[in-house]
Amino acid sequence: MLALLRRMAIERGDTVEGPRGGTVVTNLKYQRTFELRDDWQLEFKAQEGRITLTISNKAQNDRGDYIAQFVVGTLNQRSRREAAEPQQPFHSPRWPLAVDTVNFWLDAYRENVVGALETQFDEFLQSTIRRRSRRR
Repeated sequence: MLALLRRMAIERGDTVEGPRGGTVVTNLKYQRTFELRDDWQLEFKAQEGRITLTISNKAQNDRGDYIAQFVVGTLNQRSRREAAEPQQPFHSPRWPLAVDTVNFWLDAYRENVVGALETQFDEFLQSTIRRRSRRR
């Protein structure tokens, strides 16, 4: 993508002042679409005593490829290395792996939400259950 932008910049004659004087070609006219950022989806289902969270991103490029895999890797839970394989090398220093970010928030969910539910349920049981004893 950046190579294409550079070629287009050369054809247009886009230049800026260079760090040591003179002019250099620039491809800084790239317009961010924010599709990747804006297309994250979280689906929450509760049924038969189970809670399911599904996290996905359906943002696609012009060829129909899902772009998240190239920028932030996949959500592969089996292996962090496998999750990082499709991430392009120039994105890795700037973008954390999606699997790391998702796991961070899932751990926070477990600690905060599930922990609070357990505490509230215990308090509910203590306040509603009364011991009846035949002993006097």
